[in-house]
Amino acid sequence: MPIYAFACDACGHAFDRLQKLSDADPVHCPACAASGQVRRQLTAPQFRLAGVRDGIIGQDRQER
Repeated sequence: MPIYAFACDACGHAFDRLQKLSDADPVHCPACAASGQVRRQLTAPQFRLAGVRDGIIGQDRQER
């Protein structure tokens, strides 16, 4: 299950939530309980491909 980042427009509280893709986004802020003010934030993916090091592809191309 992915971790999504949310922020409340009313109070500025930022929080993360582990949820399924099919789960609805939270409606109420856990800090101020404002309804309809919570929005999903755009975040960078947090994964790394195993066995891939920085610069390997560039080095291989230079040798050819």
